Amino acid sequence: SGNKNADNDTLSLKIRSGTTAIGDDLHLPHAFALHQNYPNPFNPSTNIDFELPLRSFVQLAIYNIRGQLVRTLISAALPPGTHTAHWDGRDDRGVDMASGVYLLRLQASDPSAGSGQRPAAGARQLLVQMRKIVLAR
Repeated sequence: SGNKNADNDTLSLKIRSGTTAIGDDLHLPHAFALHQNYPNPFNPSTNIDFELPLRSFVQLAIYNIRGQLVRTLISAALPPGTHTAHWDGRDDRGVDMASGVYLLRLQASDPSAGSGQRPAAGARQLLVQMRKIVLAR
């Protein structure tokens, strides 16, 4: 979205997911962060915002309450900025999941030693953070 300031005719432009700005509004996150999904509880889908202060290999995944992987939402190197992922309440096979509590896990690693598709073995972990999310069908 953009806006024009009538006082000095300055144009600012912000793009989510790898924030870019024109003018003096450049703002990159200062720390890693995984925000609570919204809406929560959700049906049929939810959004997940997270922030990266530097380029990172990101793995964002959903687990059931027993710790079993349900869905991998992101597994890629991403630029610094604010990013949003979307979960439609389905597993990796496209099957609708039952109502219940799920775990959202964000892992960020140093991508410099990896291939871009995955971090190198032993890559430095920058963040591992989890949140509970509730699917209400």
